[in-house]
Amino acid sequence: MRTIADAKKVKFRTAEAAVNQLSYRNWGFNPVAMPWPDVPVALKQGVITGLDHTLAVCYLTKKFEVAKYFTEINYAQGLFIWIFNKAWLAALPDDLRQTFIETVHDVAAENRKRTAVWEAENKVAAQGEGVEFIQLPEAEIEILKDQSQPTYEKYAEEINRLYPGDTYRPDNFLKEVQDFLNE
Repeated sequence: MRTIADAKKVKFRTAEAAVNQLSYRNWGFNPVAMPWPDVPVALKQGVITGLDHTLAVCYLTKKFEVAKYFTEINYAQGLFIWIFNKAWLAALPDDLRQTFIETVHDVAAENRKRTAVWEAENKVAAQGEGVEFIQLPEAEIEILKDQSQPTYEKYAEEINRLYPGDTYRPDNFLKEVQDFLNE
């Protein structure tokens, strides 16, 4: 798709998450919620004609064998979540706990850098296999951002909800994240 008008003709496979579905509907697109294992056959049979996923995932899972165009809109941030037992972490001596937390932060930062390089390598490889990468005009990206506002509004209360055990208690966590990502 080279324009929003093009995208409105596409049947996009999206994750089954309500946020994804609402975002696509707010844009006037046609989202088709579908489990990931069903995607290869659906894409080949034309049940879906577009895919909502990252460049790296599309490259690694061979989606570019069928889909030869990739429009980059970067509307979502992928998450990599580290989970640790809270009691175990709290039981560590202060110096070891601090070293552990700093190490996790350092490793996560390094992984983000490596992921950017890896994605760039995947893009070059995909281009070598005939995949065309397309950028929407900035004016159209701004339209999508504006049309996304109702999604933020719908989920803001849930995202900003504070729980009794929360030690970090921002007034508006969603806004804080948005401001950080826009820097």
